Amino acid sequence: MSIINSLLGLFLGNKYERDLKEINPYIEKIHIEYQKLQVLSNDSLRELTDGLKAEIHSNIENDENEIKLLREKQKQRKI
Repeated sequence: MSIINSLLGLFLGNKYERDLKEINPYIEKIHIEYQKLQVLSNDSLRELTDGLKAEIHSNIENDENEIKLLREKQKQRKI
């Protein structure tokens, strides 16, 4: 059985190598973004964070309003 596993490992690679091959593109992207953030000051990072929070809030605002409406309708049905 060991010989078969060795031969399959030669052709297919082992799980560790396949996993590394799969995540390497993400690791490269993380390194690039890290280099971009490294040059920013603390104040710049705070501003960037505040901007991202505002963007997220504006993107989910419609969904939150819809959830509130659905909860109100549900409460009215129970009464």
